[in-house]
Amino acid sequence: MALAVMGFAFTTVFGLLGVGMQSFHDGVDCSATMQIAQQVINEVKQTDFDTLISGVDSPNSNTTFRLAAPNSSGQCFVRYFDEQCREVAAGSVHAIYNVNVRVLLKNSLATDSVTNGGVNLATVTVQVVPNPGNLTIPWESGNPNDANSPLRNLWKKTSQFRVATYSAQIARE
Repeated sequence: MALAVMGFAFTTVFGLLGVGMQSFHDGVDCSATMQIAQQVINEVKQTDFDTLISGVDSPNSNTTFRLAAPNSSGQCFVRYFDEQCREVAAGSVHAIYNVNVRVLLKNSLATDSVTNGGVNLATVTVQVVPNPGNLTIPWESGNPNDANSPLRNLWKKTSQFRVATYSAQIARE
C-alpha cells in the first residue's frame, strides 16, 4: 500500500516537472529580452539626437526608419544577441535573440513651431524575439512608407514567435 502511495506521489511530481521547466525557460527569455532592450535603448540615448533622427539608413521615409546596428556595413537592420545578451554577428550559430529597432519621428509631440517645425522628440521601439533557429520573422501588415500606419516596420506576434516590444521617448536636449 505504501509503495502505491509513493508511486502516485512520484507520478504527480514528474507531471509537474515539464511545467516547471517551461516556466524556467520563459523566465530566462523574459529576463534576457528585457536586458537586451535596456542595452539597446541605452545605446540610443547616447546617440547624438541629430544622428538618431537623420534617417540615413532609410532614405525612402522621413517619418520613420529602422535603426541599423552600430558599426554595421550596409543595411544591417536586424541585430543578433547570444544567450549572455552579447551582440554577435549575423548568421552566427550563437545568435539566440533577434532585435529590431524602429525610430518614429512623426507623433503629436514631435514638432515644435518655435524651431520652425524641427523634430525634438523621437519614439524608439525595440523588439526582441527569441529565435534560436534564425527563422524569418513575419512583418506586420502596415505599409512601411505610410506615416499613418502605427504598425509599420514592426514584427508580428505569432504563436511561433514571442515578440517582446519596448518603447522609449528620446528628446533633444
